[in-house]
Amino acid sequence: TQGVCYATGLSDGQKNVLCARILSDKELFCGRNGNNTGIVLCQDEKSVYAINSVLESFGLSSCIFPSRDYNFHNISASSHEWEYERLKALRRVISGEFDVVVATPDAAFGVLPPAEVIKEGLVLEIGKNIAVETVLETLIMYGYANCDTVEGAGQYSRRGDILDVFVPDFEIKRQKRAY
Repeated sequence: TQGVCYATGLSDGQKNVLCARILSDKELFCGRNGNNTGIVLCQDEKSVYAINSVLESFGLSSCIFPSRDYNFHNISASSHEWEYERLKALRRVISGEFDVVVATPDAAFGVLPPAEVIKEGLVLEIGKNIAVETVLETLIMYGYANCDTVEGAGQYSRRGDILDVFVPDFEIKRQKRAY
């Protein structure tokens, strides 16, 4: 298999069909990144959203990896929403949920944490005990802010035995219980 493909002189429709066909062929991506996820790089964010829609219309599960939002003003007053979106996308890509990731070169070639760091994290389970200090150390390591009242993503508050945490991309995975 070739790996990198470069085609010129195609109409938009032909490019879309070719791209979808290549990305749907799992043999082309076998062993490349461990989870058979392809990547499409587009020149700008408008193209990213357009090709993402096209790929989904061909039945591919695709993910937009957003560009980093550079803020050169007062950093404490800025939102971290783009960080949460990028982290959520990375977690889902690592878990193999997508056939393809669509991004701009800026987004794709930026410095990213190693997959092992993203996979790790803190797993809390019902019925299991964990030291509060361990949870607090992990939250601080991942950049959570200690607040009196939790009002947004990336914040936590400890009041006695109560630990209130707002996780940006939290999804409850409910276990089936037999009664």
